[in-house]
Amino acid sequence: MKRWMWWGLALIGAGLALRVVLKFPWQETGAALVGVNLWLLGAGFVVNLFSPLAKAWGWQVLLRPVARARWWTAQEANLVGTAVNIVGVGVSGEAARITLLHQRDGVPVRAGVLSVIAARAVEALGLALFVVVAPTLMRLPATLRGLQIGAALALGSILLMARFQVWARLMPRLPSSIRTWASQLAEMGWGGRLVVPTMFAMVNWIAQWAAYQFTLEAMHIPARPAASFTAMIAVNLGGIVRV
Repeated sequence: MKRWMWWGLALIGAGLALRVVLKFPWQETGAALVGVNLWLLGAGFVVNLFSPLAKAWGWQVLLRPVARARWWTAQEANLVGTAVNIVGVGVSGEAARITLLHQRDGVPVRAGVLSVIAARAVEALGLALFVVVAPTLMRLPATLRGLQIGAALALGSILLMARFQVWARLMPRLPSSIRTWASQLAEMGWGGRLVVPTMFAMVNWIAQWAAYQFTLEAMHIPARPAASFTAMIAVNLGGIVRV
């Protein structure tokens, strides 16, 4: 990419960042932090660091069957994508992740795009697994019982289809124009390849939930674990399917 284009992107990014700084409710935030328990807030911050770590690690594992990316490159690309998503719009963060992987480790653009799609699906699987095991950690409200049952059924079905390579049988029926893309996407999840990324995705969700709980307690908000879990679901559920 030419230097003037990099400067243009940098100026756009700086403008968006300035807009965020000017629009941020600093006064309200300062008032909310008065009397906060700094130890619990710090614990929430530390625990929350495991979320992007696990997310990027699972993404790198997904990529392995189709392209090689270094662990640190995946971590850096994930952080850059998150930062761009904060100040950008649409799928700009995902585009930044793919671009950085391509530039640093030579990951083909198609493999990068498919890995982002697969990562979104695995995030949903991780959340489904977390919802299934959540009753062992907390008492869920009745409104989430249906979600728990649906998550268990969906999780079991998808993992069984991946284990017995059901996708491979459907591949020849697809149009030739998308068969290569679908084949590469399926290769990421054949056999037991989804197990490890799904575990990382679950760690991501657990870290987020714990961070919510610590933060609420630090601000002296009497919230049970189930309440922080519900808040996390409400905030993140829409983001899972965004590609």
